[in-house]
Amino acid sequence: MMKIAIVLLSLALLSCVGPIKEDLERNRILGNTLSVESLPEEKKRTIYITADESGFNPDSVEAKRNDYVRLVITNKCDRDISTFYIEGYHIAEYYSYSETIVIPFVAHKIGTFNFGDNSPLRRKGTLVIAAEK
Repeated sequence: MMKIAIVLLSLALLSCVGPIKEDLERNRILGNTLSVESLPEEKKRTIYITADESGFNPDSVEAKRNDYVRLVITNKCDRDISTFYIEGYHIAEYYSYSETIVIPFVAHKIGTFNFGDNSPLRRKGTLVIAAEK
C-alpha cells in the first residue's frame, strides 16, 4: 500500500514539474500544440530594446496574451556585463557589452512584469501583457 502511495505522489510531483521545465526551455507555444511557423502573423511579435548608460529604450513594452514574443536586446555599453531578466516568466539571459541577444517566449501570463538587468546601472523596465481581444 505504501509503495502505491509513493508512486502516486511521484507522478503528481512530476506533472507539476513538466510545465515549469517547458517554460524554462521556452518550448511552450500555446500549450505545446502549435509550432511558431503555424501561428498567424498577428500572434508573432518582435520587440527591439536597446540598453545603454541611460537605461532601456523603450523602457515599457506591450504584447497580448498568447503572443509569441521575440525580445531583441542590444547592449550598447562598452564595458557592461550582466544578466537580463523578466520577473514572473523565469527568464534570465546573460549578455555582454556590445552584444545582441534574442529571447523568445510565449506571453502566457496577463499583467505587468518588471524586466531589468543586474549591471551596476540597474536598468529597469516593464512588460505589459494584455488580454486577447
